[in-house]
Amino acid sequence: FIGQSHPDVRKRLDDLSSLANFAYLGFRAYETLPAYLHSANAAIIPFSRNVLTASVNPVKLYEQSAAGLPTVVTAFSDDLEQLARQIFIARSQTEFPPKLREAIARGTDPAFRRALQSFAQAHDWGVKVAAIDGLLQRTTTPAHAARQEC
Repeated sequence: FIGQSHPDVRKRLDDLSSLANFAYLGFRAYETLPAYLHSANAAIIPFSRNVLTASVNPVKLYEQSAAGLPTVVTAFSDDLEQLARQIFIARSQTEFPPKLREAIARGTDPAFRRALQSFAQAHDWGVKVAAIDGLLQRTTTPAHAARQEC
């Protein structure tokens, strides 16, 4: 695990750190993250389901997909169903380990990894900005302005 820990989860991280297959590395500079992703077999987004996460757009998913990493997520938002082809949704605590094993196995498929990278490219900030710019251009055309004056 990489990232700053919240005081509410620090005890859990300490407990997990006693396991042989768990390492909590703490904060790492953003520029170093691709190297860590390159060494991973899968990624997780273990958000709790609450009012805040119900409307979260998981930006980490696009970063992980750009690295070709399959991602297992908890069912923190109903919107995740739209992404069911790109992610592995664990709907319960007991479902998480098998989903992680499935993600690791799928991550060995080069075609799946390329599909994840294509998915990430389709959600790149440049693509989003171009879409917004297109909407703005259409709403500021002379024909639109003439309709506004009526």
